[in-house]
Amino acid sequence: MVDTIDCKSLKGRKRDICRGYNSFGQSVLTENKRRRWLLSWGHTPEIVEEHLANNPSQELPPDHEDFPTAEKVEQDLAPPRRELRKRKRMPTNNGCGGCSKRKAALNRLIPGAGDVVEKLTTVTGIKAVVDRLAARKAGGGGMKWAYGITTVPSRIDELFPRTLESLKLAGFDTPWIYVDGAENDEAYKQFELNVTVRNPTIRTHGNWVLSLYEMYIRTPDADRYCMFQDDFVTYPNLREYLETCEYPDNGYWNLYTFPENLRLCPAGYEGWYRSNQRGRGAVALVMSLDAVTTLIGHDHMIQRPKDSKRGHKAVDGGIVTAFKKAGWREYVHNPSLVQHTGIISSMSNKRHALADSFRGEEFDALELLPSE
Repeated sequence: MVDTIDCKSLKGRKRDICRGYNSFGQSVLTENKRRRWLLSWGHTPEIVEEHLANNPSQELPPDHEDFPTAEKVEQDLAPPRRELRKRKRMPTNNGCGGCSKRKAALNRLIPGAGDVVEKLTTVTGIKAVVDRLAARKAGGGGMKWAYGITTVPSRIDELFPRTLESLKLAGFDTPWIYVDGAENDEAYKQFELNVTVRNPTIRTHGNWVLSLYEMYIRTPDADRYCMFQDDFVTYPNLREYLETCEYPDNGYWNLYTFPENLRLCPAGYEGWYRSNQRGRGAVALVMSLDAVTTLIGHDHMIQRPKDSKRGHKAVDGGIVTAFKKAGWREYVHNPSLVQHTGIISSMSNKRHALADSFRGEEFDALELLPSE
C-alpha cells in the first residue's frame, strides 16, 4: 500500500485528479469520483480522506502553470480504468427474467412472472442494450470499425500524441494516420501505426475527403467509420459505449457537442438528438457505410474544391451541407463525448467553443449506460 499522496510525483491527468482539477481547469465532478480514483491507486482510506480534506477540488484557468503538455500526459491510467469497469458493469438481466433459464425459473415459481418481468425490462430499455450486445457477440465477436486521424506535422509534439493516448483509452488503439504536408513518414514511425503522407500539402478538405475515401477502399465492409482530427480528448471505453447505441436512419454522429447544440437538448435528457444542422466541428464524426458512400459520392463534396475561398477549409460545413442536400441529419450527444484541445487552428480559423457538457477525461463512458 502507498502511504502518502505526492501529487508532484504524478504526471498528466493523474496529477490533475490528485490536485482536484482536470486538464481543462474544471474541478473534478464529485468528491466521491475523486475518492474512487485515489483509492484505486493503492492509497489507504485514511490517507485519501486526509488528502481530500487538505486539498479540496479547485478550478484553475486553462493556462495555469501546470497545464499538462503531451510530454506530461504519459502516465497510463489502466489501474483506475479497471477499477471503474469493475464497479460499473454492463446492464445484466440478474433477477429480471431476461434470459430463458431465469424466465423459466420465475414462471415455475410464479406462473407468468418471467413473462411479466421480461416485458418490464423491455420498457426500461435495458434489455434492448443487452440484446444488441448479444447479437453482435453471436455474429462473430463485435462490430467492425474503420477509423483514422487527419493531422499536420506542426502538431506531432503535443496535440497529436495526447489525442492518440485518449483514443487508446477509448478503445480506438490502432488508428490510421493521415498526414498532410510531411516529406515522409519518418517522424511518425515512433507511434507504430499505419501512416499515409500527402506531399505537397493538399489542405484540410482535401486531406479529410481523401482519408475517408482511402478508409472506405481499404475497409469497404465496416459497420462504422470514424474520422478523427488531431486535437481532442474523450472518455475511456467510448467505443464500447457507442456499440450499445442505436444508429439513426439517414443520419450520422457528431461526437463534439457545441454549446449552441447543447441548448437544444431537453432538460435532464442524456443521449442522442438532432443538432441545429449547422455542422459545428468535425473533430470526431462517426458514420455508417451508407453514410460514407452518400457523402463521398455527393456532388456538393465533389464540387467544393472549385470554391477558391472556402473549398479548402470549413470541412465541417461542407459535410453537413452535403448530408442535408441528401436528406440526412446530424446527431449530437448529451453529454458531449469529446472535448476540443486545439487552441490555434491549423487553418487559422476561429477557436472552437469548448463543450460545456464534457465530463472530463476521467469519466468512464460506460457510466452513460442505462442503470439496472
